[in-house]
Amino acid sequence: ALAVLGGGAYLLVGGGDGSGAGTFTGTVGGDAVAGTHAVHVPAGSVAIVTVTPSADFDAVVGFAVDDEVGVEIDVLYASTPFAPQAADQDVADAFALGSGETIDAPGPRAVFRVDVGFPGEGELTFLAAPFDVDATVVVTGFVDEGERSGGDYEITIEIEALEFDDDTPSGDDLLDAIAADEGVPDSLTELIRTTDELD
Repeated sequence: ALAVLGGGAYLLVGGGDGSGAGTFTGTVGGDAVAGTHAVHVPAGSVAIVTVTPSADFDAVVGFAVDDEVGVEIDVLYASTPFAPQAADQDVADAFALGSGETIDAPGPRAVFRVDVGFPGEGELTFLAAPFDVDATVVVTGFVDEGERSGGDYEITIEIEALEFDDDTPSGDDLLDAIAADEGVPDSLTELIRTTDELD
């Protein structure tokens, strides 16, 4: 199925279970400010997002959420090594939206926004919480001197249920559960362990 959201066209390759999981392709450029992909993350689960951009595309990716969720995620991870990534931001600031630029998202806040900083380099982010989250994954281009990078991309969204010893896991508990889960991609496990070591 082909759809257009937020000005970005994407092609669904897999998924269809209502969670938003699957593999999609999209394009950012011209009138297409961003590609947007709605996801539902059940309580105690993690959404894992991998973006592979074309060689000339400097991609930026993150989750757009409503005000309440933005604050809750910020507080949840505030004492963890991922506090900077989880920090609650205004969507317009997080994705460098200019005058008249908008994205199709459920709320005005952004969390876990990442940008490796080099064209053609893959992006990896995630979102886990002890409560249900409805979010939109936003893929756009880095803005340099007023020009937004554009190009094609492939995005894979995975939803993985996690296991905890505590019914109300903290941010650190969530990170530990992600790193210990065999269903989580090695790239995310390594990211969590490396970030923890650098903290």
